[in-house]
Formats: sequence, structure tokens, C-alpha cells
Amino acid sequence: MGIFSSRKNIDLLIQSFVLVHRQNPLIKLKLVGKLNGFGNYFETLIKTLGLQNCVKIVGEVPDNTIWYQNAICTVLTSFEEGFGMVLAESLSCGTPVVSTNSGGVTDIVKDGVNGFLVGYSEEEVSQAILKLHDNVEMRERFSVNGREHVVESFSIAAIGSKIVSEYKLFLEKTSNED
Repeated sequence: MGIFSSRKNIDLLIQSFVLVHRQNPLIKLKLVGKLNGFGNYFETLIKTLGLQNCVKIVGEVPDNTIWYQNAICTVLTSFEEGFGMVLAESLSCGTPVVSTNSGGVTDIVKDGVNGFLVGYSEEEVSQAILKLHDNVEMRERFSVNGREHVVESFSIAAIGSKIVSEYKLFLEKTSNED
């Protein structure tokens, strides 16, 4: 989901899928998001790795929700992320996540609770995907935990009250300075 760019490190995800496919050829990878000029590059990589039957570039879609809800997990292999909106969206749809430990994702992904934080290795990424695929009970637990975490931490109700509190503190501080 989101936008294709070099900082998203989609190469790692595709290369990790060689290992996933070797262990379970029935698992499919769908790359959803704005191609941003990277379509041909990734098509070539997919063909070079022999993954044409299990990796599909979908591109941009009008409603990400359907894609999240029909996925086993959402995987983000970025080198850097500010907040990681894709991860929050996925968890809000009840879909567990796998993400490299990059920047702000640690506010969203609770390793072993609603997803997995992994390093930048094909083995770690592929093993996390396979764990979520193979363990339905874990996937369901992560789904519930993920949804709860997003509602408690990032919903309008949760964020709205924090913003109002901060404004009140600011106004009190400003009033006391006059």
C-alpha cells in the first residue's frame, strides 16, 4: 500500500518471497500502491526471480480496505518511515503486520503482539510471513490486538482528547506569561 519508492525497499520484500514461495507455493504476494515509475523495474525483478505465478503488481486502488481485509498480513520493508500509516490502516482493518524496525513503526507495531518487527534480511521477513500464514490462532490474536491498539492509541477519540489537553496547557502557559 502507499507509494513505491526506493526508501520503501520493496526489493527486499520481493526477494524474501523467493523463500516464502519455496516453503509454500500457494502463498501469493500482491503489491498494491502508486507505482511512481517503478512498475517496469519490479516486473523485471519478479521475472528474474521466477515469481511471475505468485507475485502480482496491482498498482493503485480506490479502496485499500478491501485489500487489507483479504490479506494474511501487510508487509512493510522500508529503510525509513515516519509514522507508517499503512501499518495503522492495516491493523485497523484487523490485519497483522510485518515490518522492518524503521523509525516510527515501533509506535504502531508491538512485536509478537500485533505483528512482527524484523531486520533487513530475507530470512527474517519470509519467516515472519510464514509464521502468520501457518498459525491461524496467532494471526487471529494479532488481529484483535492490532485493532485494539489502533483504536486506543490513534483513533479520533484518543488523539482528539490529547490535542485538546495540549492546547489547554499551551493556553494556560501563554496566559501565565502575560
